[in-house]
Amino acid sequence: MGDAVRRPPVSFALPAGLISAFLLTTDMASGQSEALSCSVTAERQDSLVRISGKVEGPGNTAGRYRLLTTVKGSSGQSLSSQSGAFAIDEEGVATVGNFVFSVSPDSRFEAELRVEAGAESTTCRIVSDPDAGDPEAGPDEGIRL
Repeated sequence: MGDAVRRPPVSFALPAGLISAFLLTTDMASGQSEALSCSVTAERQDSLVRISGKVEGPGNTAGRYRLLTTVKGSSGQSLSSQSGAFAIDEEGVATVGNFVFSVSPDSRFEAELRVEAGAESTTCRIVSDPDAGDPEAGPDEGIRL
């Protein structure tokens, strides 16, 4: 694992306002994905946003997660944190965290998911920007909604 390199987030927009971002590390020696990856999804419907996380890896892997969400708007700022244990099922997936919050048209939000299992860890994030155009991702940007 000493040869692993962190790749920039990969992002894509899904129908009906569903946006997802994930970060996957790759072992340069073998070209294979490491055991652990994560994604954060934000679904906006009118004035509500639902944030959830997903962890992927080998079946029966267990670990811990922390999902931190920040919302900023004209009425102030809100920070929410959720953490706990996860267990990846036989299909290689665990759903973690679930926040639903209200936003105004000028609200900005950011969610960061950090997952750890054994010696492996990874972080993924999503960022909204009411003034942004098309969804865009970069190593430190996440996704702009």
